[in-house]
Amino acid sequence: MEEKKISEQESLELISQMINQTKQSLNKDNGNSFLIWGYVCSIVGLLVYALSMTSIGRNACWLYFAIPVAGGLLEFIAKRKRNSERFVKGYIESMICKCWKALSWIFIITLIVCMTNILLGYHVNLIIFFILGLLLPGIGTAFTGIAIRENLVAFGGFLGSAIGLSIMVSMLSGDTFTGTYVHLIFVACYVVMMVIPGHYLNSKYTR
Repeated sequence: MEEKKISEQESLELISQMINQTKQSLNKDNGNSFLIWGYVCSIVGLLVYALSMTSIGRNACWLYFAIPVAGGLLEFIAKRKRNSERFVKGYIESMICKCWKALSWIFIITLIVCMTNILLGYHVNLIIFFILGLLLPGIGTAFTGIAIRENLVAFGGFLGSAIGLSIMVSMLSGDTFTGTYVHLIFVACYVVMMVIPGHYLNSKYTR
């Protein structure tokens, strides 16, 4: 049986159709995911900032570990609802999900390594989780924005990654980032990186 050859124009139209279908899906689903993680990180960051100026001090930073618990629980609930409404994922959407899973595993592995070192009595600078908390989601957001051709989403991801890398470079140069304003930087990054793109995607879906 002779296979039908697809012309260059037809290939471009097929790719464009796949991207549009992914956009329509992600405008609803990943818009909500961005909002879940964006608001959870922003609220926790503001809470840490407020508590860090009290007698609690640096110990308030341990609250950041509540982010994966609260965010993961809310995402699990939202994911169950999505699965009950839709079962088929397109290729691009599947690749975006795999990208986020890979980034999540990088964070989990880093967490396990750091916690193991702490239990063994070694010193671990917890600012590494702050850096990864900006760098990894920034990469995922930028990848998502590029995949669905949404410049605003990609820009937010690149900005978060850039700030995470800047903090890492500054630390390697000798800065310790002990100031309380670093928590406000964290909050501002998540507003730009996830909250604004989440509302943007959802507003496009509901038009």
